[in-house]
Order: sequence, then C-alpha cells, then structure tokens
Amino acid sequence: MQATEIAPDSKAVCTDSDAWPFTVERYTPTIGAEIRGVDLRDPLDDDTYAALRRALLKFKVLFFRD
Repeated sequence: MQATEIAPDSKAVCTDSDAWPFTVERYTPTIGAEIRGVDLRDPLDDDTYAALRRALLKFKVLFFRD
C-alpha cells in the first residue's frame, strides 16, 4: 500500500515523509486528520498501530469514517 497524505490546502495527494501505511486527509493546517484504509473492526498489526500513534501525535485528532 502506498503511503500518502492529502495536502491541507487542496485535495491533491502527495507523498509524506512519515510514510503512512494508510491515507491521511488533513482537516486544517493545525489540527485533525481523517484516516482511510484502516479497518478498526480487525486487529491492528504492530506497524499500523505505531503509525496511528504517530499520526495522533502529529495531528492531535484522528477521524475514522465507516
């Protein structure tokens, strides 16, 4: 899976230096991001768990859609 992040000022996808194993769409330039490509109904592997923790520390608020 390609690690991507949606640019905060547009809907264009750009590669992020953090190499996320899921898609990240920022809500604002300062706080919040929507995470796509993670099914929270299934157990998370260690790499995904660690990446979600890094995302939480970076973006402060994470949103997961159904």
